[in-house]
Amino acid sequence: MASKRKPDETRNIDVNEMEARPGPDLAASIEIPIGPDGTPQLESLPAETIGRLTEALGAGLSPPPAPVPPETVAFLISGLLSIEAAIIAPRYDLTREEIRSLFTPEGELRTALQEAGGRLLTKYAGPLANYSDEMTLAFSLVAWQTAAFTALRTEAARQAQVASAPATEQ
Repeated sequence: MASKRKPDETRNIDVNEMEARPGPDLAASIEIPIGPDGTPQLESLPAETIGRLTEALGAGLSPPPAPVPPETVAFLISGLLSIEAAIIAPRYDLTREEIRSLFTPEGELRTALQEAGGRLLTKYAGPLANYSDEMTLAFSLVAWQTAAFTALRTEAARQAQVASAPATEQ
């Protein structure tokens, strides 16, 4: 008969008593913290330990996603601001830099957005986190091209205005 575990009790699992599988040599035991409700607290384990457990048990566990750093969220905000500035600037007869300065979050708001955004992306990105480089490249290309086309339209409008302006005599 199995004994009932108490909250916050650590239980050792002897992997030598499990079915042998070919593969790397695993540690003899792994400590798994048990939460107050009696459930294993797997999220508190290092990714390497979860990897070893996955190998030992065969499957069913995946390492926690790597946290998304606030700098990544800052990059995403910057890219979004570039797109907004490219779209909004011509409509309000302002420069992209003026729009960016008006829309850029400052101080505590910026920090809060970056930290909360990092946590949410870590929490919900799941398998998409494997494609972060691809998403960053795509987002960067879209921001770059949006800004380039806006600059092109602005320059074309300026040249059209110069061409249609009456010549001044000197």
